[in-house]
This record gives sequence, C-alpha cells and structure tokens, in this order.
Amino acid sequence: MITTHPSSLLHKTYNTIILDLGSVLVDVDPNTLATLLGNHIYTLTPETCRAMFTSIPIKKNAAGIINDEQALAELYAYFPKNQVDLFKKLPLFQALQPLPNGLKLFNLARQRAKYVYILTNITPISFEHVRQTTPFINEANGYITSFDAKSRKPDPAIYQALIKDYTITPQTALFFDDLQDNCKAASALGIDSVVCNYDEDIVGFFAGLKISNIG
Repeated sequence: MITTHPSSLLHKTYNTIILDLGSVLVDVDPNTLATLLGNHIYTLTPETCRAMFTSIPIKKNAAGIINDEQALAELYAYFPKNQVDLFKKLPLFQALQPLPNGLKLFNLARQRAKYVYILTNITPISFEHVRQTTPFINEANGYITSFDAKSRKPDPAIYQALIKDYTITPQTALFFDDLQDNCKAASALGIDSVVCNYDEDIVGFFAGLKISNIG
C-alpha cells in the first residue's frame, strides 16, 4: 500500500519503521552550501551543484559501480572543467544537514517502534558525513546503503537485502521515502509505504499511527 493519507493506515500495527535519508531525514542546506561555495558561488552555482549531485556518475558511485575518484573523473563529460575542478576541491557533502522534521520523525520512530532501519541511495562520502554528524545511522537498528548493496532504489534487490539481513516481516514494516517510485517498489514486496512530503503533516500523521515496540 502507498499512501499519504493517515486514515488508511490507522487500523494496522507496525513494529518496524524504515526511513530514507535524502529529503526524509537530511537534505542539502542552502545556507551551508553557500558558505562552502564562498566566492566560487558565481562559477559553481547551487543549481549546478544539485545537478552534479544527481548526475549519472554520482548515481553510479552511489550504486557502488564506480568509486569516488572514478565518479569525479566522469563528471568532466557532463560539466565544464572549471566547475568540476571546484566540485572536487570543495567538501560540498558537508551541506547535507538534518531536517528539523526529519529529526522529529526519527526520534518518534526510535521512541515507539521496536526496530528502525535506514534504506538509502547515497554515495560513500556523503554517508560517512551523515554517520559522523547526525544520530540517524548510529542510533538506528541497522541500515542498507546502495553502494553496499550494489543496487539503488527502486530496484527490488536493495529492499530484499534489507529484509534478508534484518529478518524483517514486511507486513509489520512501514517505509518512508520522498519518491513515489521507491514507495511502489517497497509496496510490491508487501511493505506499506508513505510518500514523505513535509508540506503535509507527516510527523503528526506518524504520531497517530499504531506503533509497537513488541515483536
């Protein structure tokens, strides 16, 4: 089941919460990004940075197909040299910061659910930054990254890896992701899914669900 409407899930009980990272728990903070770019912001704009973050080489890096160095080398085929040079030089991954609503959602999940897992498409360097600067990785019961699984959502293989590694019963799990295609893939495996859009009251929605710390 895929839903953004609270009433459709109110009669079920979940003991497992699965959370995406990007746009659910963390996101690129514009102010931090601007600070990291400094005077280079006119050469490497925030818009170009976002295009690089979602480019084919970076997605391949996140999927574990190529390493960091190879991904940066491949960027030259897609963006001007001076922009890629700056992208390589500046620690722009540090712009990934916790979302206030993401912190609220994660803390509620940790307080109420027996299990909380992270399932994320992310590059190794960004993942390490999130691990070191937020509670999400260290306080979760476990995680699967795309680069470890060699698979990116919505590929079923990454969900299957999470289910297998942590012996998850899909019918007792609820998944939050910002992309509908990723939610559809989870739903196809029996995991109810919520398209997480903080323009809606997702935190209030979660607070109204039946969550168990037993099971």
